[in-house]
Amino acid sequence: AVVSTQSTGEAIVNTIIAVIEANPTSQDSGLFHLCEFIEDCEHGVLATKILHLLGREGPKTAAPSKFIRYIYNRVILENPTVRAAAVASLAKFGAVCMDLRPAILVLLRRCVYDTHDEVGADK
Repeated sequence: AVVSTQSTGEAIVNTIIAVIEANPTSQDSGLFHLCEFIEDCEHGVLATKILHLLGREGPKTAAPSKFIRYIYNRVILENPTVRAAAVASLAKFGAVCMDLRPAILVLLRRCVYDTHDEVGADK
């Protein structure tokens, strides 16, 4: 379902983050719910907040690879600001998860050709 108001979405995101912080065993599940949330999120500020959290916490999870598709979808489908946050998140996964680094590098190389300054290389 599409979250229609930013305040409702913010309340949902903050609640999930509070649960993750209060109960670390819920981190994987909470991060996955946030991934699902950004699939339908119409608010760039919330998507950016979630992407930064995923970049910080996702690489530390038991199965970090399961978050990559959700993050890369934001590179493909969102506005330049959200895409830039997604690129930063992917880079964090590549820096921490050695086994994912080759695949992450392929995805990041694709981003270099993005025509928006926030995302790709300066043209």
